[in-house]
Amino acid sequence: MGYQLKDVCYSSEAMAQDAYAQSMQPAFIVNDSTTSFYYPEKVSGAWCMGAHSLSTGSLTQCPAINFPAFTPCTDSSDPTANFQAGMELGAAVSGAIVIAFLWRYLRVRH
Repeated sequence: MGYQLKDVCYSSEAMAQDAYAQSMQPAFIVNDSTTSFYYPEKVSGAWCMGAHSLSTGSLTQCPAINFPAFTPCTDSSDPTANFQAGMELGAAVSGAIVIAFLWRYLRVRH
């Protein structure tokens, strides 16, 4: 069993959390008197949202990131399942084209 994040299945919850935190974008927040920079950061094996005040140069406490509930992976979330379905459809369509071509070719010859 794995953990699904978007269309990717990760083998462990820690890998799914790493992928989620690394996909988060840093943010600048500008108030009247302060400008802060927020970014995901891994501290002692746990992800948190780091904050750095650009106005005063101080670092603030790193609150934990609230991760979404990862759904268990199923066969339909396998990235290769869509590729396999496309290959099967392509083979069926190619076969139909070959049969139609041979049918027409043999009808014209006889």
